[in-house]
Amino acid sequence: MIAEHVLSVSIAPSGKEEELKLAAALTLLRKEDALLGVGTDPETGKMILYGVGELHLQLVRERLQREFGVKSAFGPLRIVYRETIHREVREEAKFIRKSGGRGQFAHCTLKLEPLADQDGFEFDCDAQGIPPAFVGSVERGVREALDQGPIGGYPLIGIKATLVGASFNEEESNEMAFKIAGAMALRSGCKKASPAILEPVMKLEAAFPEKYAGAVVGELNGRRANILEIGGGSIQKLKGTVPLSEMFGFANTMRGLSSGNVSFMMEPSHFEEIPTEKWRATNDPHSPDEPPTASAGRPVKPSGPKPGIPGGKGKDFPPEQDA
Repeated sequence: MIAEHVLSVSIAPSGKEEELKLAAALTLLRKEDALLGVGTDPETGKMILYGVGELHLQLVRERLQREFGVKSAFGPLRIVYRETIHREVREEAKFIRKSGGRGQFAHCTLKLEPLADQDGFEFDCDAQGIPPAFVGSVERGVREALDQGPIGGYPLIGIKATLVGASFNEEESNEMAFKIAGAMALRSGCKKASPAILEPVMKLEAAFPEKYAGAVVGELNGRRANILEIGGGSIQKLKGTVPLSEMFGFANTMRGLSSGNVSFMMEPSHFEEIPTEKWRATNDPHSPDEPPTASAGRPVKPSGPKPGIPGGKGKDFPPEQDA
């Protein structure tokens, strides 16, 4: 999953025929839209669409219904948080399986440490005497395990994993066993490495008549916005950043305060740590078919779109107000 994916929504076709129609439609849409991500929730088996904002996911939904005639039920919008670690740990994992015939054996030790910029992932190998194929298998297992962090099941970022030790035997060791051992070490190690939740923060630009400046700034301050620039005379222009979880319902609030005279655009900026308690407090689903609430979230455990497939946009923000 790429960093730009900040929202997801589940989609459930009404039958086998609709499922085939949906698959064909999404194949075409993904060719046109490099920001649309598709995955599967391993717990429910439901298809998940990923996007970079509410409007994008809303437009995808409308196109599926209008252009392709797809009849599907859409779930609530969910924020796709990230997870990271704060402490260096060394974690050992052994995978041993005896099943009558030839068994399986793999043993590896990973050093896990946070990256300074809390972004991306790095893998290195300091272990000696390990066949390159087994090293590659450990890395594949680690990368796959990054899909689900230990707190909320969100993708892990900002981690460096180094293979510092491993052992094998000629009879029972194979690539699959080392892949499983690598995933085991990553999952168990992250639980011990002071894991934390990261929330998506959006770049925000807004324009509004000067007489509404106080109302707009006051509302944004209450939503944890960081206002970086404001000014411009009779039409004020504002630039800043704001957590995505705080912006549900903002468009409707602005319509009530200014009769629709406030326009704004948002796009993904970066991720910042959010206290676990705050994350749990904002962990409520927001449905495109329900009145907007002040928060959105809840863990989604995606299998993740294929590498290189990005995300999209959604509902609370009118098309003319969201980038």
